[in-house]
Amino acid sequence: MDEFYSHDEYPSNYTDVSLNAIHRAFPIFLATVVFVIGIPANALVIYVIIRNGQMKTVTNIYVFNLAITDVLFITFATPISIAWYVEADFQYGTILCKLQTFLYQTNYAVTVLTLTMLAVDRVYAVVYPVKSRAYRTLKGTGFMIMMIWIMGCASQTACIFYTSSLFGQCVELWPSLTERRIFYCCLFVLFYIIPVVINSVCYTVIGCKLWHTTTEGSTYRINHPKYVTQRRKISTMIMLVVLCFAVCWLPFHVLTLLENFHPLPVSQTVSYLNIFARMLAVCNSCIDPFVYAFVSINFRRSFKCAFYTLFDSEHNRNVQFAPDPDDKLSRVQKSLTLTSRTRSSRSSGNLALTKVGKSNASLKNVSGKLAIRESIV
Repeated sequence: MDEFYSHDEYPSNYTDVSLNAIHRAFPIFLATVVFVIGIPANALVIYVIIRNGQMKTVTNIYVFNLAITDVLFITFATPISIAWYVEADFQYGTILCKLQTFLYQTNYAVTVLTLTMLAVDRVYAVVYPVKSRAYRTLKGTGFMIMMIWIMGCASQTACIFYTSSLFGQCVELWPSLTERRIFYCCLFVLFYIIPVVINSVCYTVIGCKLWHTTTEGSTYRINHPKYVTQRRKISTMIMLVVLCFAVCWLPFHVLTLLENFHPLPVSQTVSYLNIFARMLAVCNSCIDPFVYAFVSINFRRSFKCAFYTLFDSEHNRNVQFAPDPDDKLSRVQKSLTLTSRTRSSRSSGNLALTKVGKSNASLKNVSGKLAIRESIV
């Protein structure tokens, strides 16, 4: 996000004082690395979920939405950031300034809401594994994602009205300092503090439920060690994603609040802190796919298969997936797989019996012909 100043607070020489050409090289390099790695990595997540039917679980639909927001975030944030560091000036006009700020903030809000809903969904699935089966559906998840995007867009409409290109920078010009402070306080509380608290509570409950579940000698299929282990891996994956998000965005929010309530002096140290906070926030968008690959065996196998297929078109694309024990789709697919196997075994058995019958009939015909010939002789 860009620096925020009111009409009479904006320093026109901010970038010239804060950074020289050598110090611009590092953020340009880092932003380029994020763009080059983040877009293909998140695109790979999107591809494997679309490509593999067994990856279309409720949890992975939320992961799919996170990958979409990360791609959009990197697409709209990184190139303009690189251009800003290269040129030390925003030369793209007010319209692109408004659009870039709005999409930047909207993707952040959608990411926060998605992570929060994902935490609530995992709690519901783990604490009420039987009851949740009737409600955790792909259609319901799609509806929730649509509502998340509507809420994310609606919460950031102020960026459109109060953003403008001024003095060669894309800045937000509020009618008063009080209104600007209220907006960013609400943004910090509603889209960082409360989501972090909700996620912390949810994953504490999940941890107490899963890591204290007795699996030895359990007579219930839902508490089978295999299913409990799979739940732990899924919850660990999402918990790491939330942790990365909280750590990567905390410096950014702290500096934003300081700039609004106690304007920081124009110095090289402050410029370095702004660069660090901004780049750390952008880096969060390319971390998630590596978390998926590190924790989830399904994503790891899907990524390997996608790479093999890319270089070898004849590679076997069949991947053995570990089903989500709390997902309705996984159970349906498992029952369909068992049904197809049963049908195939029955059909192969019938085919074998048919072949045996035909061979017996041919032997009888041959023996009958030999008997006739012997009688004639």
